[in-house]
Amino acid sequence: MMSARKSYIFNYHNMLLTQKPVSSHFLMVRCIPYENESLKLVESGFNHYGFEHLNRGVDSYGNTIIYGGTLKPHRTLSWTSSGIVEMSPYRVVNKGSVYIYTLPSKLTTCTDEMIETLNNLNLLGSVTDRVVYLNSFVHDLVCYTQNVTDMKTSAAEVFKLKKGVCQDYAHLLIAFLRALNIPCRYVNGLLLGEGLTHAWVEVLIGDTWYGFDPTHANEIDYGYIKLSHGVDVNSCQVCRGVFTSFSEQTMAVHVSVGEV
Repeated sequence: MMSARKSYIFNYHNMLLTQKPVSSHFLMVRCIPYENESLKLVESGFNHYGFEHLNRGVDSYGNTIIYGGTLKPHRTLSWTSSGIVEMSPYRVVNKGSVYIYTLPSKLTTCTDEMIETLNNLNLLGSVTDRVVYLNSFVHDLVCYTQNVTDMKTSAAEVFKLKKGVCQDYAHLLIAFLRALNIPCRYVNGLLLGEGLTHAWVEVLIGDTWYGFDPTHANEIDYGYIKLSHGVDVNSCQVCRGVFTSFSEQTMAVHVSVGEV
């Protein structure tokens, strides 16, 4: 029996502002949905302001990247990714080596205290049972709190703080799963509704990747539009860049996703 498919319209807008004019500003962004058997890109648009040149490519994880910039002095760059996707339940058959997704990274390494916590948990049953249990465990362990962590915060630090945002929930779940030798990867994307970008985890069970969201304790079926994946946030950031000059910068982000 063929799985039902649902359609979603999305708009992902970014505006980067600097306090003073800067030049030689170059960015790489991952803002185009990641197509696979679960997600089909029906319509896609990319609009931008302030860039002199742009290129499109694919990184080593298969994520679509858009990169470019401007040499001219400026204070604003903006870009918008929009379109329509069609989704079936979040199931993606694995097609390559998963070894890299079993190794701890700098942001996803368990401490001795974390391993001791794992050993004291009731992790019985199948791989799916253990993943579901840990997804709920991380959700209950961490209190969603903004402005206490940043892009450099590790799973070990989150474990001590018991506070963080979606990125931190994902890193902590990944650290626990890799300690159990369960392949998993970090995912950036868009969530049904309005707000910011979101992070969750894909876990390999058998020969299929499944989605789990520890921030909301969800096992994912629909409503999550994947943009990129990697071993942790450092390998698949939605935006990173450099510029010449000394200036503080801020980024305004707005995401809206609705079911068609």
